[in-house]
Amino acid sequence: MTTDRLASVALDPANNARILERTRGIVRRQYPIMHEWAKKHAELLTHIPPRAGAIVWYGYKHPWKSAELAEQLRTRKSVLIQSGIQMGLDGYFRIGYGGEANALREALGRIDEWFAESLRAAAAVHGR
Repeated sequence: MTTDRLASVALDPANNARILERTRGIVRRQYPIMHEWAKKHAELLTHIPPRAGAIVWYGYKHPWKSAELAEQLRTRKSVLIQSGIQMGLDGYFRIGYGGEANALREALGRIDEWFAESLRAAAAVHGR
């Protein structure tokens, strides 16, 4: 199978160190983007820096259902995030950041737009 072949290539000692260093480089370069974005939304988001890998879990302080949040981001902003409800963690979502930095920044900007629109709509409903 193709996946078995890819795994054997990745795990081969001749390739493993190079692949790990590439992955670590991506994480070192990209995580600061995620961290700064979370700081910008400190009143809304919480997160714990990942120990390994290029995925960040965010908790949020708003009554959105995580599945609805993910679906709205997908349909309205063409952004894919993972809903926390799939892991039994409603009120959380996760974002992978292993891709290209400019695409990541663009996606985070679209999430910013959705947050602003949703918070404005909620405030209007509650007369704020």
